[in-house]
Parts: sequence; C-alpha cells; structure tokens
Amino acid sequence: MTFKHTEKLRWLFIGTIAVFFGAAAWGNEKEVRPSLTSDQYVALFNTVDSFVQQFTRPFTMLTLGADEDSCALALLLAQDHPTSACIIADTINTQKESPLLEHCQLLDIHRNVTLLQTTTRQDELTHMAECEHIDVTLLPSPTYWFNSAWQSTLETLSRLSSHVILVIPLDKTYAMVRQYLETQKALVLRVLYNADNITPLLALYHMRIRTNPTLRRKTWLKKKIP
Repeated sequence: MTFKHTEKLRWLFIGTIAVFFGAAAWGNEKEVRPSLTSDQYVALFNTVDSFVQQFTRPFTMLTLGADEDSCALALLLAQDHPTSACIIADTINTQKESPLLEHCQLLDIHRNVTLLQTTTRQDELTHMAECEHIDVTLLPSPTYWFNSAWQSTLETLSRLSSHVILVIPLDKTYAMVRQYLETQKALVLRVLYNADNITPLLALYHMRIRTNPTLRRKTWLKKKIP
C-alpha cells in the first residue's frame, strides 16, 4: 500500500502537534522514548492502516497513551475511514483545552472522533470493558504509560478489544514485554529501523483476542448485570 498523505503527515507530525505535545511528552520524568523520522511515521501509518483495511465494515478504534505520535496517527486514520468511530484518550492535556479539538475541526474529522481528556487509569478501562467493546485498540509503549501495571492493563484490554496493536520501543524493557506477548501468541506486524537501516527501533505487535466479549453493564452509569 502507498501512503496517501506524505505531505500532510510531515506537517501534522513535525508541525503543530509536535509543538503542543512534544514538550509535554518528553518533558516529564519518565524515560525518553525514540523520536521518529517522517519516513518512519509513513511506515508506521501504512502498517496500521493496512491492518484496519481488512475490516469490511466500519470499525471502532481506541487510541491510548495519546502523545504526538499516536495522536497524529489516529487523526489520519479517522480521516481516511470517515464511517468508523475513533476514540482518542488525550493523556497529556487533561487539565486544559486540548489542541486536538482544533486539529479535528481543521481536518473535518470531528464527526467521527471522540476525544477523552483523561489519564485512562486501569480502573476506568475495566469499567469501560464492562459496557463497551472496541474493534481495535492502539497502545504505544505500554511500559511507558502504565509502568509496572502494563501487563494487567493488557489483560484488561483483552476484555475490551478484539484486537490490540502495540508499538514497542526496543529498549531495556523490550525483552520483558516480548516474553509476555509470546505467551499471548502475539504476531509481529513490522519492525522499524533506525536511519542506518540496521539498528531496530520499534516493533509493532498484534494481539488477537479470541474470546467473545461479555458486557456486564448496559451503559457507563448502569449497575452490573447479575
């Protein structure tokens, strides 16, 4: 598949969203993750877009840990699939107006994008799994966003989603995460390499959930169904 928005991608990633989200994402006390070139973003988009192209119906997608990388990816996917429903959890701008609102309007994709300004705690995901089911969840760097609770978070997502796509940095936590994903029979969709085309940078994994969802609430506010 050929990426259709190369210039748009360069603007969206390297321009305004990077300004708003970059300082917030990299300016905290957590370990700094690798930054990507525009060509690597294209490869990332193509991989995820090729996956969702397999749906023969409108799909639902939840993006967690929405830093500047995954926000731009989710916005472009929402624009390319206007009949699908995309939920983005803005975990950075939880106490102020999110710049994503303006970008959704500029790209005319506000009709199929739901923006959640929340840290998406695990208890919230557990509650969501009791009343909602998502086709695809996109989660970059689970150890970065959920720290030591990353494994239990993935187990929660297995009740919320039919498919989970993970973007895993090949850092010191990779071996631990890979070992868990192998037990879940997760598949490697793609490996992104550094500029030298030798050093691996990121790995995209796909977890397919084979159990049928059981919803225990009719809505978010309803009590659990006995």
